Amino acid sequence: MDKNLVRASTTKMAQSRRRMIERLEEAPAEKPKARMKPPIIHLNEYAAEPVKDVLLVEDLDVSVGEGEKRRTLLQGVELAVERGDKIAIIGGNGTGKSTLLKCLLGKLPVEPKARVTWGRGVKASYYDQGSEHLDGNLTVLDTLWEAYPRSYETPLRNMLGAMGLKGEDVFKRVSQLSGGEKARLKLAVICLAKSNVLILDEPTNHLDLGTKEVLEKALLEFTGTLIMVSHDRYLLDRIPTRVIELEGGTLRQYKGRYSDYLRQSAKNPQPQREEKAEKKSQESAYTKGKEQRRADAQRRREYAEVEKLVTQLEREVWSLEQQIASPEAAADYLLLQELCAQAEEKRDALSKAEDRWLELSEE
Repeated sequence: MDKNLVRASTTKMAQSRRRMIERLEEAPAEKPKARMKPPIIHLNEYAAEPVKDVLLVEDLDVSVGEGEKRRTLLQGVELAVERGDKIAIIGGNGTGKSTLLKCLLGKLPVEPKARVTWGRGVKASYYDQGSEHLDGNLTVLDTLWEAYPRSYETPLRNMLGAMGLKGEDVFKRVSQLSGGEKARLKLAVICLAKSNVLILDEPTNHLDLGTKEVLEKALLEFTGTLIMVSHDRYLLDRIPTRVIELEGGTLRQYKGRYSDYLRQSAKNPQPQREEKAEKKSQESAYTKGKEQRRADAQRRREYAEVEKLVTQLEREVWSLEQQIASPEAAADYLLLQELCAQAEEKRDALSKAEDRWLELSEE
């Protein structure tokens, strides 16, 4: 702290550390738990390719609730998925993303008029957003055994080890695991399945940065078919070949990645969206007061500012990572230490900015 206090670039960090030191109490400290190493993820070990037409969906309505509380989220969904497609499904909360995946997998009933047809040779694995489907009373090893009852213990433990769940960790109950450990356990189940079609619902939730990077690389290299729901901007701009947007009860498709979707949706607004915006604007003129309109304008300005900030911070983090990997940093310990501190600060700021961007995009 004393060393960095006099350096202009690290003064604020040193002042923050000094305040932390002043608040420390003398007490025996527990040994910190070692950070888990990034896992080893292989997804291309499936045995056979499916037919070209992997999935065909016709006239599908997606609904939630029962009886009078039943509500339709999507109407007349038409979707064709071919072998090798990598599709990202995006949309605000409550638009039906997760429910759509469950309908495609047969986990939720669909109306008789709808057709959901999977092609011959398809072997699909599903990564659920939550962990409610995991039995909290089972151990980590027993969870894999339940999924693969004919497997021997050695390959199951090898897979858990590749995910960073080693030694006594395999005998922990699932209820004792952290969110990140549960995510790694679910990834272990999928890797052992050796599926040629992956259906992933928010796969990067609860993952640390190292695990995210390994998963993103595995998905990039995956030669099978992928359908995923995600809010992860970095993932959305690297993986998909097609983006599907759910909005206002309809499904719209765009070729390319997330940045391509942003350009296409800005240049070619759908007529239905324009009509809806006009109608909403007319209603707003009568129902919204001056304060509400001011708040909406402020939210839009903040949304644009935060989006620019996210892009800027992503570039700064990338630049710092390049400097950290340079020969100059490797030869200068103090420089390396300073760059690492700056990079960590920028990553924290980026994480907060992304969270705020998601909040604003869902309002």
